[in-house]
Formats: sequence, C-alpha cells, structure tokens
Amino acid sequence: MFLRFLLLFCMILASGVSFAQSPQRWQMAIGAPDTNYLGQIVKNFVDEVNTNSNGQLTIQLHPRGSLLTQPYIMRAVRTGQIQIGKTLLALHGNEDPFFEVEGIPFLADTWEDTIALQRAGEPYIRARLEQRNLNLLFSIPWSSQGIYSQNPIRTVEDLKGTRMRIYNPVTSRMATLAGATPVNIVASEMPQAFLANIINTMFTSGQTGVDFASWDYAKYFTDVGGMRNRAVVIVNSNALNSLSPEVRKVVFEAAARANARGFQEARKIEVSSVELLRARGLQTPTPSPELMRGLRSIGTQLAGEWVHKAGPDGASFMARYRELQRTLVN
Repeated sequence: MFLRFLLLFCMILASGVSFAQSPQRWQMAIGAPDTNYLGQIVKNFVDEVNTNSNGQLTIQLHPRGSLLTQPYIMRAVRTGQIQIGKTLLALHGNEDPFFEVEGIPFLADTWEDTIALQRAGEPYIRARLEQRNLNLLFSIPWSSQGIYSQNPIRTVEDLKGTRMRIYNPVTSRMATLAGATPVNIVASEMPQAFLANIINTMFTSGQTGVDFASWDYAKYFTDVGGMRNRAVVIVNSNALNSLSPEVRKVVFEAAARANARGFQEARKIEVSSVELLRARGLQTPTPSPELMRGLRSIGTQLAGEWVHKAGPDGASFMARYRELQRTLVN
C-alpha cells in the first residue's frame, strides 16, 4: 500500500500539478468610516488585494469601529484575534514612547518636518512592532490639527478652565499645560459630549470635524497645524508569513500604492476639510501669533519630556530628526 501511494505521489509531481495553498480569509477592523479619505484608501487596498490575489486571499473590512473600536485594534491583531487592522500609533504611547512621538504637538507642524519626523522614526517603530508580532504595511497621515470651540481662541490663556477632548497621554499632557481639563473621549462620542457640556473644546483634525458634523455643536475651528499623526495598517506576522510568496507580493504592492495615495490625499484634505467646515457655518480664523507662540512653547516642553522618557533611543532619534529637518529644508 505504501509503495502504491509513493508511486502515485511521484506521478503527480512528474505531471507538474502543484499543491496550491488553501484560500485564506482575513478580518480587518478600522475605527474610521469607509467614507472619509483614510477609509477610502483602506477600502481601495482591500479591493486590490481581493481582486489581484485570484481568490487566494479575501479581506473582509469592518469600518467605523463595527468590529473593534480603535484603541483595541493593535492588541487584537497582535494576538491573532483578527489578522489585520488600522489604528492610530499615538494611541499606544503607554506601551512604548516611540508610538506617540509623531503625536507630540508642535514637534513637527509643517509637512516638511512631518516627513523628516516619520523618516527618522521609521526604524524604531518597525522594530517595536515586529517585537509584538506585527508588520507595518502602510500608513496614512491625518491632516493638521486644530481647536474646536464655542468661543474664539486667541491665546493659550483662552484655553484655561475649558474641558478639552483629548485622545492619548501626550494630548492629555498638552491640555494640562494649557490649563484645560483633559477628557479622553473616542471620536464617535464627541457630538454627545459637546452637547452635554462634558467637553467644550477639542483638539483634532478638520477631517474628524467633518466626519462627526462639528458644525452642530461648535462655532470655531482654529487650525493650528499641531501634528500629523499616522494611522497605520498593521498585520499579524504569522498571518502574513502564512501566505504564499505570490500573494504576499500582491499585498505588498497594494500597500505601497496605498502609502503613496495616503500622503497625496492628506495634503488635499487638509485644505478641503477646512473649506467644508467654513461652508457649514464654522468660523475658521487664522491662529494669532500669540496663540502659536504659546502652543509651540508647550510643544518644546512636551518634546523634552518625551526624550527623557524614551531614554538613549529617544536622544539618538531626536538628533537624527533634527539632522533630517535641516536636510529637507536646505
């Protein structure tokens, strides 16, 4: 019997018939709706993989936190509860300081500085993700950040005594240094929190204000630049390695295209989202020099605190970032 099986196996090999891997189905969670630019880029990536993998890999997308809310996505991908997801790196600063470095307000408040910051941080961030059984596939920058409020914000003093919506430890520290009370609320809860007076200011992007109809509860959006946090698409390393080389190539190629689109779209949305807020009735004043000086002073303190917390790696990273800053400017 064994000899007969061995003969049959050899005949199949000789005929050139290949043993294809079984088709795989991945679950993907994202916190954003699939209607804004981040969600659309992710959806395009998913569609490309599903089409170009010829049925060998199907990704099922769960947008708008319908499967998992954003703070829990990284852990779910790491543990294999789901295979792939999109999250905001800056949410995970308590796990490792490098996850929040791109979210330090006013460390990089221009696009040139943002690019330098991301290039400097990439090796550190990838290494830390790999230690957690995660691979970084691509990233999408959020557009610049601003302050939503009921009253004009002309100086940092105007933030004193307000209740500010924040979303991670470093923005909480920023609010405290500005004299505001930080209130940690996920984006989907912002409208109810504003209307219930749980918060009366918030620091977030123009796109988020559009996604959650900020014109229904705020009167002003002061676009201060702040930072351009990256949303990252991460995949479980075991799941990625289980794919055939051909399917992995499809995933990587789709990810590279998504990465390029992310930077292009973020620049456009930075302008168009503010235009839409204005069209819906929000006042969008240019931030005063006094406000920007005060916020940048807070940013300098936050950056110093971060270097101390991050230790030797933080100091070497910051030196690399400053070097890249000079290179890109010149």
